Amino acid sequence: MFSSAQRSHFDAFGFLIFRKHFPPAAMEMLAAVFDRTMATYQSSPRHVEAWECVVDYALANPQICEQFLEDDLIQGALSALLGSDFVWYGASCNWFGTGKWHPDQHGYERGSVKILIYLDSLRADRGSLRLIPGSHRPPLHEILQPHQPPNDDSEDGMFGMRGVDLPAVDFEPDPGDAILFSKNLWHGAFDRRRSRAGKAPLRRMVSFSFGPNRQSPELLEYFRSFFQREEEVTPASPPPDERLRRLGRKRTAAMIARLTSMGLHSRVCRQPSNVPQNRNGQQDD
Repeated sequence: MFSSAQRSHFDAFGFLIFRKHFPPAAMEMLAAVFDRTMATYQSSPRHVEAWECVVDYALANPQICEQFLEDDLIQGALSALLGSDFVWYGASCNWFGTGKWHPDQHGYERGSVKILIYLDSLRADRGSLRLIPGSHRPPLHEILQPHQPPNDDSEDGMFGMRGVDLPAVDFEPDPGDAILFSKNLWHGAFDRRRSRAGKAPLRRMVSFSFGPNRQSPELLEYFRSFFQREEEVTPASPPPDERLRRLGRKRTAAMIARLTSMGLHSRVCRQPSNVPQNRNGQQDD
């Protein structure tokens, strides 16, 4: 059960860590889905980020939804932080190396959060996610903004410090751990073991993105950026939410029904890519 203490922790620091929350069997299932999703890109030399439409993802992976998204603690946290009618708008699989200090978005009023689940053990100086507590809200969020590294070399850190040395919290995940954090929170990933070519080894990560169901033009536009813009969408028969209910995935069905009510149907507009995000092959985590 999600507690008031956890809510206060999130409000103050912008993140929550759930240790050993998912059992080995669930992690093996998630790894199998990851490998299947990324199989097309096995020849890629660097970062790959494969975005999937959440409607298609839910229909293709009902067991993943049951184990991870319908989990009582995860649902309780999302409902407490975003409202019981929260919107699930993003799902992705990532191979990633390192990433400079950054927030995923600016604008505290948007309120979106991300859940990350790593498939490998990582440590502070070996590519683990690092977070700056309290940087999801003013004034710290704005104070850090002018100091963001001007390029994508993660070793060119803020305040003249390397990313591994800046005061921050290290996630240091093992399989079964998860982290939920505000998309406004400043974070990065750093690795001291860079190869001679200057590239860090790739890690495996699964992410899910959620937001509040506020009918503001700005927020709706943000959600729509994850979907194809289609004037006409051929209705599915039966509708995706009904198909999920028949599979016993009632919570997932409710999330998909909310998307349909907002005019967000299917086909993510961010297509999977095996092209590096920059010349160093680094990417936001």
